[in-house]
Amino acid sequence: MIEHAFILSAGRSGSTLLSNLLNGHTQILSVPESVFLILIGIKFRHKSGFTEKDYKAIVANLWLRKSELKGAWNQNNEELLKVLSLRKPQSLAELFNCIYLSYNGVGSKPNPKVVVDKNPMYTKHLKVIERYYPNSKKIILVRDYRDRYVSIRNNQPYKYIPAGIIRGIVWSKRNKVLHTYYTKYSDSCMIVKYERLITDTDQVLSEVCSFLGLEFQPTMKDFRLHFKHDYSPSNISLNEQEFLQDMHHLSSQPITDERIGIWKNEEIETIEKLELYCAKTGMKFGYQPSLQISKYKKSVIRIKLLPNLVKGVVLSAIRKISFYLPFRLQKFLVNHFR
Repeated sequence: MIEHAFILSAGRSGSTLLSNLLNGHTQILSVPESVFLILIGIKFRHKSGFTEKDYKAIVANLWLRKSELKGAWNQNNEELLKVLSLRKPQSLAELFNCIYLSYNGVGSKPNPKVVVDKNPMYTKHLKVIERYYPNSKKIILVRDYRDRYVSIRNNQPYKYIPAGIIRGIVWSKRNKVLHTYYTKYSDSCMIVKYERLITDTDQVLSEVCSFLGLEFQPTMKDFRLHFKHDYSPSNISLNEQEFLQDMHHLSSQPITDERIGIWKNEEIETIEKLELYCAKTGMKFGYQPSLQISKYKKSVIRIKLLPNLVKGVVLSAIRKISFYLPFRLQKFLVNHFR
């Protein structure tokens, strides 16, 4: 029986690196990002059985969202449809297992003991994971919010969503949710700090493997250096391919601690904004603030950022709700906002 685990984190917290490291284990299938668990899980949440028509609709819309990541999966839709028609899964958990095992990219394995999935969007859809995989393990990966901001500030894949400091502040909301989740479900969760993953990689991987019920394999750390995800087969533009390769290229490079503490070179005004909104949650994970901010300065910062914060909250809510819309309308929105 296949066990399942999920890497939960805010974006740009090292989830691709951890996923690639775990994929080097001979008994772990750690797949690249996708959104089908949310997309299909919400759309068919009330279905108690599936027909051939359902299977065709699911396969046809599997990459309706995040289509730019399809290439890394190297998936054959015709073969997947044949598998579904043959096995006739009647629950979404069974159906999802068929989809996971259809992964044919780097590190694919026909009979893994553990399947690991990751997507920053899962922090907003934890109920979907609990509904279909209530016994799954969760690896909560957290990174210093100030370093994360430096990493994410020039990364802007979406139209209309505020860039820069607003996306940096989102760290607090995402990780507050994850800390609450960990407190409630600590038996099935473990917290991994990005900084420790970098500086003590073997020990952290050993602890994660133990958490997953597996033995640590020393060679798993080197796998990602020789086998890299290829996004080029996707039906996306050259610019999008280059964007993805650039965004994830460090996760397939030798591990170095040179990006730990890079926030210390940032302007004080930037750090003030981040610490104002993120310090309280950050301290729960051991990240201490570096500044004392006056009440007056806090008020000024809040007033200046309020319009973009409101915009960000509204657009984030719309994005979450959009998964409940018909596939055709979702496709229209994806094409319009991407």
